Amino acid sequence: MQFIKNSNDKKNLVEKLENNKKYRKVTNLFATLINEATGLNLKINKEKERIDMCQAVKDLIKDAVKEEKEKTKEANKQIKAEKAKNKAAMLRIKELEKMVKNLQAQLKTA
Repeated sequence: MQFIKNSNDKKNLVEKLENNKKYRKVTNLFATLINEATGLNLKINKEKERIDMCQAVKDLIKDAVKEEKEKTKEANKQIKAEKAKNKAAMLRIKELEKMVKNLQAQLKTA
């Protein structure tokens, strides 16, 4: 139950796993209970009798980092696309401004 209690405090959770051997390897059933109670979405190998919780948490962190990198990459693509649109719009505005100046000059001379 200490694991579940500390599941929201990642620093404390990692400390518990590192300093207390009973938290490191738990039964498959207990790991499933932890998963359901905390919503951590740990990868649990149903074929193994015991689960290495340190590895499960490391895998969870690794997956979260990968997911965030993918989100960041996608966001950067969108930002780049928006910048390209803005640059094109600015070029068009400058072209229109030149056209207006040319027309104004023509009107003054006419």
